Amino acid sequence: MIYSHTKLVSTLAAISCLSMTTSSALAMSKVEPPTVEIGQSDILKEANQTTVMSSDNFTATQQSYEPMGQYLSIWQGMNHEWKRFIIDPVNGRIPHRISTYENYLVPGLDSDQLTSRMGQNTGVDGNYMYPSTKAITIDTTDLNVVQGSITLNWEDEVSQGDVPTAKNRIEFPFELPDQPWQEGHTSTFLQGFALNTKCDRSVESNGCNSDGMWPYLYHIAIEDCQPSTIKGTRCTLAVNISRAWTPNYGGFQLIGEVKPLNKRLQYDLTVYYAGLSGENEHISARVKSIATYENALQESNTTAQSLLLSAEVSAQYNTANYDEGLAAITGFGFMLTPADDINAGWKMLGSDVRQRGRYIARQQFEIVSSQYNKESGLLDVNVDLNLWAPNTVVNSDFTAEMELQLIELSNEDRIVDRKHLEGKICINSKDEAPFFSKWTNCNKQTAAAIKKFGGSEQDVIEVQTLIGVTQ
Repeated sequence: MIYSHTKLVSTLAAISCLSMTTSSALAMSKVEPPTVEIGQSDILKEANQTTVMSSDNFTATQQSYEPMGQYLSIWQGMNHEWKRFIIDPVNGRIPHRISTYENYLVPGLDSDQLTSRMGQNTGVDGNYMYPSTKAITIDTTDLNVVQGSITLNWEDEVSQGDVPTAKNRIEFPFELPDQPWQEGHTSTFLQGFALNTKCDRSVESNGCNSDGMWPYLYHIAIEDCQPSTIKGTRCTLAVNISRAWTPNYGGFQLIGEVKPLNKRLQYDLTVYYAGLSGENEHISARVKSIATYENALQESNTTAQSLLLSAEVSAQYNTANYDEGLAAITGFGFMLTPADDINAGWKMLGSDVRQRGRYIARQQFEIVSSQYNKESGLLDVNVDLNLWAPNTVVNSDFTAEMELQLIELSNEDRIVDRKHLEGKICINSKDEAPFFSKWTNCNKQTAAAIKKFGGSEQDVIEVQTLIGVTQ
């Protein structure tokens, strides 16, 4: 069954929700005081049951980048999908674990240039993809801009028992001394992320099979921004990542294959962020909303997640006038949950559905388009949230979420560009790959192979473009 699901909670908002099959739209309205929070995260309901990791168990490094020029490109999300298949182009698609997993706008460059870095690795077997990034570029005249990143490093350990899991919950407060706090006129948002995981093979007890993981919960957000007690703004970076075994213990039961669950896994996660602030006449950032979509993991149709939200706020709060608006991403993530039923074949094989980890073929969290109506103060945003795996993966359901903040701006010429950047990634199978799926096509040098696979093996790529130039 395919269904869309959105929850909005606000004493100020009158909400209408309509499921559609061809497009998705999220409309957020202009609001003057008080700030309106719309929605509640279903993913964080579960994640928050895990104890926050002690600061003694991870390291954090914060870095700031000087703004270069008058423009700021704002991350609008990503789409990563593995393309290799065996026989059937849909259900023969080959999904993977997550190890290298990154998509972000490279900071510290001249603002006339936009560079996106995209990366993903398979864990063991070979595959290729055409990852993409979306971005929107604004003129920051009369606005204060900050850019930075936070790198977290830690190691987890799976629990004991029949259903081993490793749950990681990190909350890291950080300061933005160069971003003045102005209530309702300050926004801090994501510019992307870069995750790399590794299993230390020097420790035999780790049982390393690869450097990857089978995730069942993944969520990154910037939360709880408020005035700093020192100077400027203070926010919290919240990271929740949980991993587990798969119902067939990582392998293919018909041939008796079992892949160990890494007992310990090392994480290197960098989260990129940016902030905007200014006077009332130039910027407003009061309305926050959560777009939520729920579906079966094996449903390949990406258009079925469409939704239309409209929040109309009492006219007494519509006192400011702005000419342009956009949505910034303050958080995103997914959670896998047990399906009501599984295919008969998986039942026959005795698949243990208590194990929530899965191989994944597609992860899509992106703002497809947006349109601001300055007369009504409404921003219509097309949001695509999707997770997918073929039927070679045991049935599961998923919840995907994106936290958004409406940023309203003076001057109808504020938005100067919208970009869709696409790269090419190709990874050959590693020695541990099973014989029946081993694949090494990345380095083929025929014209057709180079066009399809890129001509070389690479799990990350940087794609550059110029602002205001159509390519």
